[in-house]
Amino acid sequence: MVWWSSLSSWRFICFSCLLYSLLWPLNQRG
Repeated sequence: MVWWSSLSSWRFICFSCLLYSLLWPLNQRG
C-alpha cells in the first residue's frame, strides 16, 4: 500500500498548491 501513501501525499501537495494560488492574489492586493 505504498502507492496509496504517495498518492495521498501528492493530493495534499496539490491541494496546498491550489489553496496558495487562491490566496496569493489576496495577499498581493492587500
